[in-house]
Amino acid sequence: MLRHGKYSLRPIHQDDLPMLLAWRNSDRISSEMLTTHKITWAEHEAWFKHIHQQKPPRNFVFCYEDRAIGYMGFSDWDEKNRTCSSSSYIGAMLDVPIDAGLFVDYMGLEYIFSHTEMNKVWSYVFEHNKRAYKLNLLLGYKDEGYLRQHFLQNGRLRDVHVIGILRSEWKQEKERIDQLYGGAKA
Repeated sequence: MLRHGKYSLRPIHQDDLPMLLAWRNSDRISSEMLTTHKITWAEHEAWFKHIHQQKPPRNFVFCYEDRAIGYMGFSDWDEKNRTCSSSSYIGAMLDVPIDAGLFVDYMGLEYIFSHTEMNKVWSYVFEHNKRAYKLNLLLGYKDEGYLRQHFLQNGRLRDVHVIGILRSEWKQEKERIDQLYGGAKA
């Protein structure tokens, strides 16, 4: 488990599956995902079985005061090129601190660059998701490109930003964020 103040990241447990599925299938979350169909229980269990065997762990429940409020995960795991993609969301709707969105990704980056050999984390962010895009830039991600009409989502072709951050960039970005937010200690 990784901790930072009242926040923590922990591996996903079997007991988390109903909550994670409800979050993932909510319109608020699925509308920002590349895969928007309603995930079935069978698909969800198969996903859990697959991720449960991954070494190192790549999927986590994000907690505030030990209460599950979100998800952080890494996929497109490429050990040869030392790259992976990330995705996260805050699933809980009540009593969630305003900085939770920042710290779910902060802790994810701290985990990946402190506990694995990955050199780069990248992600797609839909052009219309301005809040997520700005949050990622605040964390130190760089805009690496803009792909027009790249993903078909709910019958519409969507534009996406490709963003990425390198291990070497994270060290100084982490220091900057720690200074801004009172000495974060993950």
